[in-house]
Order: sequence, then structure tokens, then C-alpha cells
Amino acid sequence: MISKAERLGVLDPRTRPNMNASPTGRMLGGRVGEGGSTMRARLRNQHGVTLVELMVVVAIIAIIAAIAITLYQDVQKKARLAADNGTIAAIRSASAIYFGKNDGVFPTQATLQTLVQGFTLQCTGATWATDMTNGKITYTPNDTSVC
Repeated sequence: MISKAERLGVLDPRTRPNMNASPTGRMLGGRVGEGGSTMRARLRNQHGVTLVELMVVVAIIAIIAAIAITLYQDVQKKARLAADNGTIAAIRSASAIYFGKNDGVFPTQATLQTLVQGFTLQCTGATWATDMTNGKITYTPNDTSVC
């Protein structure tokens, strides 16, 4: 006996045949969006990620982190050297002011130390020195890799 739904042409979605399937069982689909039922079924059956996928993601993150850390350290080193160059420029200015106010006498290292008490060098182990004969101030970073 035929039900009323079958006479009207309405089929139960659970028993409805796949209209996109070819006789060989492959999905047909000439338009975008057709044939996606097998992909949905695959995604529904996949419950997580594999260990290999997880290891690949961790390796990529580690490579990016290694690159970022080295770039960050280089930027920090350049910033410390730039700060030290600014400090040395201030010491040179103090030396020039002292030279102008003291009848052409260059300051000693101890005098410059008292003039620029607030200035500190950022690079560890870096030193500066003054030459009493020509007033030249030299800056020597101990080890630029540490700086």
C-alpha cells in the first residue's frame, strides 16, 4: 500500500537516494556546493588531530620563535649602543663647555666623572676615556656581543 507522502512525491530524508551520485558511487557536481556530503561525512568522522600534524605545528612555532628571539636580541643590542652613543655625546658636550669656560684647558677624567654623574653606560663592561692633550673622548664597548 502506498502512503500519502509517497503519492505526493515527498520522501523521507533518511531514505532519500543521493541525486548527486553516479551509478559508480562517485559524487557528481558541476556546480559549486554540490558533492559536499562526502566531505561532511569525513569531517564528522575525524575526531582530532594526528600526532604528526601536532608535531609539524610545534616545529613551525619553534622556528618562528627562534627567528623572533634573535631579531629581538639584535634590536636590544642596537638600542643599548645607541643609548651609549648618546651618553658619550653628552660627555663630549660637557667637555666642550668645560674647555670653553676654563681658558682652553681640557677636563680630566675625574672632572668629567663629576660633571656627568647621572650618565651611565648601558653596555656592560663598556668604558670611556679622555685624552688630555687634544680633549678627544673615546668609547670602548668591552664586547659587542654582550652589549
